[in-house]
Order: sequence, then structure tokens, then C-alpha cells
Amino acid sequence: MPTRLPMHPDGFVIVDDDFAAALLKCWRRGWSIRRERQGLQRPELIMPNGGWGQRARLARLVTQAPPHRFPQHINGDVLDCRRQNLRLVASRGEAGTPVTNHSTSGNFPPRDTG
Repeated sequence: MPTRLPMHPDGFVIVDDDFAAALLKCWRRGWSIRRERQGLQRPELIMPNGGWGQRARLARLVTQAPPHRFPQHINGDVLDCRRQNLRLVASRGEAGTPVTNHSTSGNFPPRDTG
């Protein structure tokens, strides 16, 4: 059963019930859920006095993705973090993450000039 959890400053994120219970424990310790300030504005879990390395994207936490794999939202909604809506892919490009390297080698298909 999916659970809708409030995000700061507005909106909701959808997670599975068992993951919602774990998030409630984090809230009691002062953690919050916010959207990224840049990029796709995916929801992140942020530790109080959020310093460097004290943020985690919810999709990565739900999937327990290893560092070389990336969670992809199957339905395209970055606020839907249910396990059934997430799958792991091999590259950030496949996951829908904006490509930060502006080189065109390997990032885009060849242009059809005919």
C-alpha cells in the first residue's frame, strides 16, 4: 500500500508503507524530505544542519542502489518512489539524469542528415 508523505516546503512524495515507517524514525531525529534545488528536483532525505554528504535521494535509498547503478522512475514521476516504480540502470543517462558532461561523444545518437 503506498503512503503519501509531506515534503518541505510543499507537495508530497509517494513511498511504500514499510519505507514510510523507516522515514518516520528519521523525522523523529530531525531529518526532512525536500526537493533538490537543481536538476530534476528529485526528493532527498536531509539530515539536520545538512552539511556535505548528509543528503540521500529517496529513490537510491529505496532501491539500495550500489554506487555504479542508478534508480530510474518507470512512470517518469520523480515523486513516486515506490519499489514497483523503480528499476536500476547502468548509466545516469538511462535513468533520466541530466548529463553534466557537455561532450557529444556517446551522449546522443548520431544526427540523421539525409
